[in-house]
Amino acid sequence: MELKYLLKNGDESEVELPSQAFLEEEARQQYLHDYNTDIKYAEIKGEIKGEIKGEIKGEIKSILRILKKRFPMMIPQQSEEIIREITDLEQLGKLTDYAFDCESIEEFRKALK
Repeated sequence: MELKYLLKNGDESEVELPSQAFLEEEARQQYLHDYNTDIKYAEIKGEIKGEIKGEIKGEIKSILRILKKRFPMMIPQQSEEIIREITDLEQLGKLTDYAFDCESIEEFRKALK
C-alpha cells in the first residue's frame, strides 16, 4: 500500500512517502552504523587502556630495577608492594626520577608515603 501526502502550502501536487520497507532498511542501516561505531569506540578504549597498563607496568619495572641496582638486597617487601599498587603514571614518573636521585632506600621509602 502506497501512502500519499497532499502538501498544505496550497500546492496540490502529491508527494510519495517512503515505503515501510525503505524506512525499515534505513533504520537497520542506522542501527548497524551506531553498533559498529560503538564497537570501534570500545576497541579503541580497550587499546588505550592496554597501552596505559603497559606504561604503568613499565614504570614500575623501571623503579624496581633502578632501586635493586642501586641498593641490592635492601628493598623491603612492603615498599615493593606499595610501588606495584601505584597506577598514577605521573606519580610513577616522579618516583622513577627519585629512584635515581635518592641517597638511600630509606629516603625513597619516605617518598612513598
